[in-house]
Amino acid sequence: AVVSTQSTGAIVILRNRIFDVRRKRQNFTKAATVILNEYFYNNLANPYPSEQVKEELAVKCNLSVAQVTNWFGNKRIRFKKSYAKSEDDLNVEETHETQYTETNPEKDNMPIRDNSNVDG
Repeated sequence: AVVSTQSTGAIVILRNRIFDVRRKRQNFTKAATVILNEYFYNNLANPYPSEQVKEELAVKCNLSVAQVTNWFGNKRIRFKKSYAKSEDDLNVEETHETQYTETNPEKDNMPIRDNSNVDG
């Protein structure tokens, strides 16, 4: 049987669509996120759950162990980034205050307006 190149191409496209393993990304449920965040923040000193704890969290959250593992990996990275950013923000604020007082020594020596002889 001879199959045309055009129909072979159509078959390949259909097969790729059927077996396409990429799925639409979906957020975890609110309840799962609350449970995972609770564990994370209660264990900030060591936010690396054991395999047993990951399995327990996966069951509680109705997720796979791989999803729990990935969530913790992402959470640690994002937490470190946001922590570093908040420290940078604090340093920037301190720098601005220091620059203002250093570059404006007159700020504290501004004359006080005497309103005592203003008609009122």
